[in-house]
Amino acid sequence: MKNKISIVILLTFYLISSKTSAQFSKVEDVTISQDSLESLGISWVDFDNDGDEDLFITTSYYSNKSRKDVLYENNGDGTFSKFTTGDLVNTEGTGRNTTWADYNNDGWIDVFVVNQQENYLYQNFGNGIFTKKEVIPTNTESTGSDHQGGAWGDFNGDGYVDLFLASYKLTDEAENVLYINHQDETFTPIPNSVVTTNGSSQDPTWIDFDNNGTLDLFVPNYCDENYLYINHDNESFVESTNNQLLISNCSTGSSWADYDNDGDFDVLIQNNVNQGNQFFENNGDGTFTQVNNELTSHSSNSASWGDYNNDGFIDLILVGNDEDRKTYLFQNNGDKSFTDVSENQGINNSNYSWGVASGDFNQDGFLDLYIANSHEDGYSPSDILYRNTPNENNWISITLIGTNSNSSAIGSVVRTKSNNSWQSRVVQSKTGHNSQSSLKVHFGFGQVDKIDTIVVEWPMKGFLQKLNTDPNQFLTLSEIDFPSAPYENSAEASEPFQVTLSWSDTASLGSNFRLERSIDSIHFQLIASNIEGNNYMDENLEGGFTYYYRVAKNIEGGYSWYSNISQQYIKTEQTINFEAISDKLLGTQSFELIAQSSSNLDVAFFIDEGEDYVTLNGNQVTIQDIGHVRVGAFAEGNDEYLDSDTIYQEFEILIPLSLNTSLIQIYPNPTKNYMCIVLPEKELRKSILTQIYSLDGSLIKSEYIGQHHNIINLSELKEGVYFVHINKQVFTILKE
Repeated sequence: MKNKISIVILLTFYLISSKTSAQFSKVEDVTISQDSLESLGISWVDFDNDGDEDLFITTSYYSNKSRKDVLYENNGDGTFSKFTTGDLVNTEGTGRNTTWADYNNDGWIDVFVVNQQENYLYQNFGNGIFTKKEVIPTNTESTGSDHQGGAWGDFNGDGYVDLFLASYKLTDEAENVLYINHQDETFTPIPNSVVTTNGSSQDPTWIDFDNNGTLDLFVPNYCDENYLYINHDNESFVESTNNQLLISNCSTGSSWADYDNDGDFDVLIQNNVNQGNQFFENNGDGTFTQVNNELTSHSSNSASWGDYNNDGFIDLILVGNDEDRKTYLFQNNGDKSFTDVSENQGINNSNYSWGVASGDFNQDGFLDLYIANSHEDGYSPSDILYRNTPNENNWISITLIGTNSNSSAIGSVVRTKSNNSWQSRVVQSKTGHNSQSSLKVHFGFGQVDKIDTIVVEWPMKGFLQKLNTDPNQFLTLSEIDFPSAPYENSAEASEPFQVTLSWSDTASLGSNFRLERSIDSIHFQLIASNIEGNNYMDENLEGGFTYYYRVAKNIEGGYSWYSNISQQYIKTEQTINFEAISDKLLGTQSFELIAQSSSNLDVAFFIDEGEDYVTLNGNQVTIQDIGHVRVGAFAEGNDEYLDSDTIYQEFEILIPLSLNTSLIQIYPNPTKNYMCIVLPEKELRKSILTQIYSLDGSLIKSEYIGQHHNIINLSELKEGVYFVHINKQVFTILKE
């Protein structure tokens, strides 16, 4: 039987001086920390597996108050019961904070208590029994480390959570430590890892910031450069040396959330000693953009993200040590801006606060808050439990149970789609400084009454998918067995605007495949959901883009992890703007063909018809004879552009009108096939004999003419010089 003292929590609404009730109200008269504790760290956690949120508080070593940590069990009826027996609540320590996870995957969540000096790992045997385990030897006296915070995370993807312990170095020998979980309830520190760099380190956070399926590690440092370690292969880390997140303004913790609903996790870094917080928007490509907004105008000790009004956009609570010592509730406006609604919504805490964590303790679908307050500088020692008042917005709360992944599902990412909008949450063992919010993932949906899709990305590389779910419920989702991912995924441009994809698969589970496509290698969209066989033709693509593809194998209730990403560039179509050509007159000087390619590549010209009438040199046309001409223009492609279609222009070479109406004129001369004889006005309407003689005086051709322009066919004549007799005049012409 549990030895516990029942504490009834009076759910009294605190009303602000306005016409409507505030969103939050203090739980008055009796607080959970009525023992006048010097609270430092807080965690909402369901330690007894009854579905509701219990509360654990670590006590500070700064005061002469009790140094025994406190565990409160949620009775499910608005009351809590305080545990008074067992090592967990009777061991005096120099408390910092805790991190909770089921480290041995036995179904009961365990706790690692971080103290300034010796730390403790307590195994949960159920029924409220916690036993201290001597498997993680950490002692300040031997390491020269002032321990600041720990966080569980399965960095190597073996299904068991590992532990990272951050410390403020007291000596040069001090270091941060990464303990690997050997799956047999033993741990070993990993030596000579980049993550063991010593510094003024504070609360760490495991987060897959680059969305590649491996947990990365962010370690803030107090008034020193922060650390960001990138996990590339589930075995080793690379330290980032060129990232804005590294710039520290006396950082104490970090809080990660997808505040703009774009699928990646952004971060607020908490800075104290009256230095403004830092907010970074995740660009989705491994980089961040620093944003100055309402959140960065204050300093803080800790922060907690949560959709407190269930409108579909995640909000933020800040607590800390500004000069006014206020707690702030910033409402997310859905357009990347925030509004301070603290006073209007009943948040009126003005204490030096160490931590803040959120959890729905009364299970009404709306996140409540617990704030740990300090006795420092004469401020009130009372912690505050804020009860959230429900509104008409819809919500869902999801509990994840890992089977192949770690039992606590830490590191899992949950995404929901409703009204064509996605939201994302991540299960974390540390949220802000000295704080751990509930491991349940909570979403608000406004007035949307159906959740189209729920997708759970499990750490052991599989996706559980649930469609058409009703909101306003507490949902438990357990991990299933997933097929192994397809491999050797390749993409090849088989025809213009078309890609042929193929992949290999040896998984015994699953039957068909799903294919996703992206144009930035970051944000993928489903393009085919039930592909039979190991290939697919993606058609009617737009040129000018590199298309990225990944494939997964379907199974009932979900699908496997993704294959490697293949890519293929689709060349851009180029068009030709070929300037129209007007008809030309025989005897005209040469002219230029003018055409421009949309790609700005060189345009080539050729004569398609009329080679006897014109010559072409580059884009220069020289007229030789009268007749019909057709010229073409095209541009060859390159690695970026396709060959253009050929564009044609047609024109006529005509006999020019005579400028001297008193003289007989002959064009062209030299000539090839035709000769034009232009008669003056006075000779018109007469029948005039035209005779052509060779150089030896032989008559070759004779013909009567009488029009203003007369065409004589010379195609049957051999090349050479001839004499043309017209109305007692003799002309010499050259036949080519």
